[in-house]
Amino acid sequence: MPNYGASMTYFPYGLQTLYLMTQLLHARGRKGVRGLFDVGKQATDAVNGQWKLMVEGKEYPKNTFLTNMLEIVRDRGEKVRWAVQDVTAEAWAVIWAGSDTTAIALSSIFYHLHKHPEKLEVLLKEIDGAFEEGRLSYPIRFNDARKLPFLHAVVMESMRVHPSLGTGLPREVPREGADICGTWVPGDVEVIMNSCSVHFDKRAFGADADQWIPERWIRDGDEVAAKMERSMLQFGYGARICIGRHITNIEMYKLLPTILRDFKFDLLVEKWDVWEGWFHNTSNVMCKVSKRRPGEPRPELVLEQKK
Repeated sequence: MPNYGASMTYFPYGLQTLYLMTQLLHARGRKGVRGLFDVGKQATDAVNGQWKLMVEGKEYPKNTFLTNMLEIVRDRGEKVRWAVQDVTAEAWAVIWAGSDTTAIALSSIFYHLHKHPEKLEVLLKEIDGAFEEGRLSYPIRFNDARKLPFLHAVVMESMRVHPSLGTGLPREVPREGADICGTWVPGDVEVIMNSCSVHFDKRAFGADADQWIPERWIRDGDEVAAKMERSMLQFGYGARICIGRHITNIEMYKLLPTILRDFKFDLLVEKWDVWEGWFHNTSNVMCKVSKRRPGEPRPELVLEQKK
């Protein structure tokens, strides 16, 4: 549905419904619409169930994203024009947001790592060494994994050369207009800064910006790395930056050392396929998976024994 939805935003009002109906002629379009309504039902059920508990004065989970939004409705909803329906819309977005983008980022990491086996070997040595020295342990903590310099470099570089968002996120020019990079843009016009055009800018990332080189995040020191990081748009930028970026980072930094330490991946394709749409969806990242440490028990079994 994201590609259909993104396309619809460019259609004049009145033609959007007609366009969507033409997409329902395809099985993929019908499947997407069903999924869209399924997610809507999940959001509605979650919000209504929690709201019912709150209204009836029963016990309900505290300090959750959903609870905080509903407490605004209860305590000052009319004042800030915030209703249960608004919470449902936010819950709907939270359910589906982040899955595609995180999956694309992980695919980029695995693809580029295994296209450059010498870099993979460096990362594996860093991960193995961290476990041997006690800097990493199961279950892996984000703060520990984030301190591994080459792991961080691999994550950043993979999101740089292949940002998950394709089109970019629009911003509205102020009513009085603005000068953007030497071009005068009138007010109330939507503009988009494409992440790829920035991520491959040699002024920001060096003369080799068109290549996947994780070492660029380490080789010139922290000051240069911080400057490059300010040019990264993988989560957007400024006041409207993705609020779920922390969850995505936690997922990636915890997953990668866990799975790379215990499993070996052999890439079975010469080149992946990329769909240049609302998302930079990837496919054909086919791998053969085998145990890297066949003599060792799985991490969850070790944890179970410790319990």
